[in-house]
Amino acid sequence: MATVTITEILGGDNIAASRIVLNNNFTLLQNAINTIETRLNTSYVPGGSLNVGDVQILRYNRAASVNLFLCQGSAQIDGNLNLGTPTNSSTVGLTGSMTVSGTFGADGAVTFDNTGGFDVFVNNLRYIANDSEANEQWYAANSKSPAVNTEVATGILPITSMVRVLHLDVSTASSFNVLTLPAVGTVNDGQLVTIVFDTAAPSNLQFELDNSSNFDPAFDNTAVGSNIILNTTLNSQTDAKFTGIWIDLAAGTNGWKVVGAHGDVTYW
Repeated sequence: MATVTITEILGGDNIAASRIVLNNNFTLLQNAINTIETRLNTSYVPGGSLNVGDVQILRYNRAASVNLFLCQGSAQIDGNLNLGTPTNSSTVGLTGSMTVSGTFGADGAVTFDNTGGFDVFVNNLRYIANDSEANEQWYAANSKSPAVNTEVATGILPITSMVRVLHLDVSTASSFNVLTLPAVGTVNDGQLVTIVFDTAAPSNLQFELDNSSNFDPAFDNTAVGSNIILNTTLNSQTDAKFTGIWIDLAAGTNGWKVVGAHGDVTYW
C-alpha cells in the first residue's frame, strides 16, 4: 500500500521560509488524492466508480450469513467464481432464471422440486446415463399418476400434462368398460402416457379405449375398427397376466398414437 509522507514544519521554523515546504506538502496531498480519484471516481454521477486490483471484505465478528455486498445492477466475472471453503460451506440462492452457455457439472445430487406445480424441464440435448433410472409414477399411484376406479369414473380419463402413468382400478367394474381419452390439445405435445391395470376385475370383463375421437387416423375406429381392445383374450378376473397389460400412447399432431402395447392389446 502506498504511503504519503509530508515534511513537518516545526514550531520554531520561519513560515515565510517554509513556503516551499508547504507547497510541496500540498502538492503531495493533491497528487495522492488525484491518484485515489483515478481508482475511486467520487465525482461520477450517480454514485462512485471503483477500480482496484484486489478487494477483501472481512466479516469480523459477524455471521457468514450477513449480507456484506450488494449489487443492485448487473455484474460480470471474467474469471472463476468459487463459493465456500472446506470448513465453511455455501449455498447459492436464485430467485430468477439461470442461463448456462457452457457445460454444467454437478458432483452432488440435483433435485427439481415442483410438487404440485407446473414447472417444466425442457431438454434439447442428447441424454446419456450411466446409472439407474427410476420413475415414481411407475412405482405406485400418486397425485400425478392417479389410480382411477373405472366403475366410479365418468367421462374422460384424468390425463393431465403431469401424468406419465395412469393406474386403472377395475376391482368393482361391472358394465362400465369403455374408456375415453382427453383431446391431445389438453396435454403436452408428444407427451407419453402408459395405461396399466393395478387390479383384477370381479368378473371376466373386456376393457376398451374409445377410438371414435381424439385418436390419430392410423388408430381411429375407421382404421382399427370399433375401439382398441385392451384384453383381447386374457380373463380379467382369473388370469394373473391380466394386471401385466399395458399400452403406451403418445400425443401426436393429429391425435393419440399407440407406440407400444402388451401382446393381448388389439390396436392394429
